[in-house]
Amino acid sequence: IEAAMTTACILHNMILVFDCMSIDSWEDVDWEQIDPDANDEDFDDTEEDILRDLETNQVGIDPEEEEEEEEEDMYGVPSDPRPIRVYGLADHEQLQRDLVINFEVQYAKGEVYWPKRFDDRSKARLPRKPPSLQRIDSEVAASLYHKSSTYRLLSKKTSLYTREIGDGLFSTLALGKNMKVIQFYGDLCTDADYEGRVARNEGGYGIQRKKGVVLDCRLKYLQGKCMASYANSPTNAWDTMTKKKAKANCTIRPHPKLMNVVTLWTKNVAIKANTELSWCYSGGFEYPEEDD
Repeated sequence: IEAAMTTACILHNMILVFDCMSIDSWEDVDWEQIDPDANDEDFDDTEEDILRDLETNQVGIDPEEEEEEEEEDMYGVPSDPRPIRVYGLADHEQLQRDLVINFEVQYAKGEVYWPKRFDDRSKARLPRKPPSLQRIDSEVAASLYHKSSTYRLLSKKTSLYTREIGDGLFSTLALGKNMKVIQFYGDLCTDADYEGRVARNEGGYGIQRKKGVVLDCRLKYLQGKCMASYANSPTNAWDTMTKKKAKANCTIRPHPKLMNVVTLWTKNVAIKANTELSWCYSGGFEYPEEDD
């Protein structure tokens, strides 16, 4: 209910701005003394008047007030110095197009939920995720953090597993089997573009989506927008917590249609809290050679 009320207030303020009316002028209204059933006698514009005003960007402007403002402007005293943007049909049509595009994207990602009154065929095309699972996803995402990896690589200098590999991905929660962890975020590019980015030290953390297409997560990682990129590979690594060779406890699941959607999931194994999360990188991945 609180969210619905907040949404209604936002829409109300948007309408006021659209009609070139002040949002602040409502602060002094005594709502308890207003008759909700009373008609607004001051508003007598017809539908034709409104459409005409929209086409000429004159919404909410009284012709008599406009003449008075012009006379005041002649003496260099503006009636209202605050800048006001007048929205016209072009703005409305652009907003409409943006909303349609946003809906299509959210629909494709499965984030639009149909009401119960829709028929089974509609709901089958977009299955609704139970609220309980939505809460679980949010809690898992909030539990993730990164710190120095517990994995070590073999050092040529000491012949021991003492070489650090940077930060790793962890969760303060114990994770169950086959459980969604978090989504990767990046930019789609061609193999050639990706190689060029890596050469310029502008790319990396790439996930091959299909032949010739790579999801490059490095930029989002540097911006702090891709927590999943902290998940390391156990390739040739030693787990200092288990005192054994590191093994992947997670895997990735690419979306079958959306190339930019890849999600990290736990494998068929339960994971204790504060255990490093890792998955096997593809393409014969090897960690860089140790610096001399």
